[in-house]
Amino acid sequence: MTISDKTRKLLWGRSGNRCAYCRRELVMTAVKDNDAIVGDECHIYAKNAGGPRNNLSISIDELDDYENLILLCKVHHKMIDDQANTYTVDVLKNLKKKHEKWVQETLHDAASSSQPKSPEFLLRITAGKELFSIIAGVHFSDFDYDEPADKDELDFLSAFMQNLQDWADIGGDMEYGQRVEAGYNLTQDIRTLEEKGFVIFGKRETKKLKIHGVEGYWEIAIIRILRNTNPTIIKIDLSESLNESKNSET
Repeated sequence: MTISDKTRKLLWGRSGNRCAYCRRELVMTAVKDNDAIVGDECHIYAKNAGGPRNNLSISIDELDDYENLILLCKVHHKMIDDQANTYTVDVLKNLKKKHEKWVQETLHDAASSSQPKSPEFLLRITAGKELFSIIAGVHFSDFDYDEPADKDELDFLSAFMQNLQDWADIGGDMEYGQRVEAGYNLTQDIRTLEEKGFVIFGKRETKKLKIHGVEGYWEIAIIRILRNTNPTIIKIDLSESLNESKNSET
């Protein structure tokens, strides 16, 4: 068993190409040579018997799962493996969680600072194909939602939004057939969402942002999941607009 391409993309994407310990960049660009990768995909529970934090009760498949991996520079990879009594499983999982939260918040803050202060206008999404085209392969996502009312809503919203984040991380590299399947499955999720009394709005934007001192163009997916009774939803009667247009032509 090896680390899958999907798991690898999730790890690098959610870590922002930075070490979870020191936050240095892990791909060094070069002008006259190949770029250098100075980071490691490190196992929290050791993959080899007798390795640091080894746990014989974990299956081989689980060892290469996303939950058991953390992205580190080579210096801190060596340090945490040599000092396994200090850098326990709980310490590393907490370090990974905090780092990924920092990456998401840093990107979100950079995008928010460039957003106009006027009210946001988003179109309602009713098809999975449309939703997938908004989120697939973006650099980062801006998700928000109305508070769930019970455990059933909580479980569904959590799974749905995690699914969206996964497509945001790896969707840009999927084959066409996989995209069709993902769109179909998202349509079913949207229908379930609507049955629970929610509607989803969103758009994809390209913004010129300066992040970590580097200026560039970034793809952003903006998604809002609202209750259908939310007063901020603007309902437009298109039939009335069409009638007015016809009357003006006569």
